[in-house]
Amino acid sequence: MGGAGHLMDCIMFLRRLREWPVRIARRALSAAMLGLGAWAGVGCVSAKPSTHTVAIRGFQYLPDSLAVRVGDTVRWVNDDIVQHTASVTGGDLDSKGIQSKQAWRFVAARTGEYRYACAFHPAMRGTLVVR
Repeated sequence: MGGAGHLMDCIMFLRRLREWPVRIARRALSAAMLGLGAWAGVGCVSAKPSTHTVAIRGFQYLPDSLAVRVGDTVRWVNDDIVQHTASVTGGDLDSKGIQSKQAWRFVAARTGEYRYACAFHPAMRGTLVVR
């Protein structure tokens, strides 16, 4: 029986040996799919929101045009000695009065183009584009 048992062990070994390429291929495919899923997931996750600054200086918005993404924050900083606003007539973007050396923040909630102006100094104009 010792010889028959040894023969059976050899046959089982050869069967497992024959299955190794299949197992290795399955494991490699599985690892590749996991890696691809992780890599693809990176592209699907949106970038963290950013904060952008618009300086109000010399009766101007600097920059006077700014493009941001939904979820980004825009911060207007008044570096002039008089009060200003960043306001869209009848719109969501309305800072009210920004005192000298103060700031106001706006979180861009939806896409669109916002043409804003200072309520006190209508010649001051800017554009915020939210993508």
